[in-house]
Amino acid sequence: MAKNLKKEQKTQANLKTNIESSIKTKEKGQIGSIVIDDPSSSQIIRELQAGDCTLFFYKITNGSFRKMKCTLSGQKPESNRANRPGVIVVWDLEAHQWRSFYPNRVFRLIRNEETDAE
Repeated sequence: MAKNLKKEQKTQANLKTNIESSIKTKEKGQIGSIVIDDPSSSQIIRELQAGDCTLFFYKITNGSFRKMKCTLSGQKPESNRANRPGVIVVWDLEAHQWRSFYPNRVFRLIRNEETDAE
């Protein structure tokens, strides 16, 4: 059991390193981006209300990595999802649906101010 846990932790660490490397490459062309590593719940909500964000987080079901472009700017969450304690409800810009996630699973948030200003 300990071997499996160590293997999973190593896999997640490698995945996070690969993702960070890929993000840094893409960020070079994003002037005005705000990048927050390990953001708090209040930081996540504040940035989502200010504009479009890309969140990088681990899924609670299997620990796999997920990336989601979302916002709270000009949106009001559906009441049935918003009443769940401990989760943040956002509008997924690609799926055009409400999604929810646990803020403690987010390891990076990027908001591009240039895009928000348009």
